[in-house]
Amino acid sequence: MGARRLPAAATSPPGRRFVGRASHRGRVGLLLLGAGCLAVCTAACTQVEAPPAGASAQHAAPALPPAYATLARQRQRMLQEDLGELLAEVLPQIRALREQLTADVAAMDPPERLATADKLLVEWHREAWKEHQERVEARYERARVELEALQASATQRATAMARAMAPPASPLDAGPTGDMLLDQELTSFDETLRSELLLEQLLADQLRDALGRVELVQIWSSFRRPGADEALGGRLLLFVGGSESSEGPRCQLVFQAAEGSTPRGRVVQAMRHRIMKGGTLVQDEGWRLMPTEPPVSRFGSALFVGNLGPRLRSEAAGFSQLHDMRVLVDMQVALLDEAGQVRGGVDWRVEFRVTLRGEVSWQLGAAPDFNASCDEVARVLHGGGGPSSSPAPAPNARSAP
Repeated sequence: MGARRLPAAATSPPGRRFVGRASHRGRVGLLLLGAGCLAVCTAACTQVEAPPAGASAQHAAPALPPAYATLARQRQRMLQEDLGELLAEVLPQIRALREQLTADVAAMDPPERLATADKLLVEWHREAWKEHQERVEARYERARVELEALQASATQRATAMARAMAPPASPLDAGPTGDMLLDQELTSFDETLRSELLLEQLLADQLRDALGRVELVQIWSSFRRPGADEALGGRLLLFVGGSESSEGPRCQLVFQAAEGSTPRGRVVQAMRHRIMKGGTLVQDEGWRLMPTEPPVSRFGSALFVGNLGPRLRSEAAGFSQLHDMRVLVDMQVALLDEAGQVRGGVDWRVEFRVTLRGEVSWQLGAAPDFNASCDEVARVLHGGGGPSSSPAPAPNARSAP
């Protein structure tokens, strides 16, 4: 029989059959040892060492409250709502003060100024200019004090609201409260308040209104009219101005006496109203004397006669019937001597236009012209009248002082 062959493992040298198993176990052991060392090192590195007993509190990390950002935003929203309510209370008061200021200044009728180079006439009404300026400045000063007091009160209340919500501030914190979000809301509140107060604009408005004048432009003069200077004993000048969207023009008639003479006489004006629809006559009121006597004043060697211009007031009875119509007002101004005789005068016209919505505007009509006889004034003075006229009232002329 042949010899029996043994397996390779049986024929291996002693110790060789366990080499593979021993190597595997060694590698596993090394891995486990390395993992243990890594865990120990990680724990050592991440461990926070507790401060030693008795250490100062300044080394301790502060504990942060939960949702601190949410609390800050809530405070900001609450302050926004409170400041919005405060603005809703204060802004109407500011607007009411400014509206009252505008109404009061508008009620201060600005004085007139004659647009002329004449040395005497340019000085007329200068005292009235000064008085008007002082009244306007006093009214604006009162308004400024009221607005500044309102601003100070509102700012104080807003700051108190913000400080009541803010955390305790440090002496080195900037801003009214030391809280950046709340201080931003206070800044926005202050800007809104200033945009309504417009205190800087108030000074410019005061200067404009204090120096406001109604410029009256010379539209006619009797100079170089044939026979005018001899009949009048001087010269007549007519000045007109004012807004053409107002209820009527502002007028001044000036009589300059001849050199070396004293201005004397009486001034009478007759008026005729005609209502027109397009080019068709609707109604003719005839010639009548002015319902109120014109004021006459003397300044140097001249007589000044005011309030000669007609008025068309929208609040008058029957005004609604004038919508979409024209009203022609012819006027004849006569200068009378001390005996009541006509020395001459001027004819002039103002045309009113009324829109469908009742808006009134005026413009000068035909060019003024010298009238030596002033027949319409003379007829009214003697009790006559024009078409559709009622009996004329007594003369309302006024002698110069």
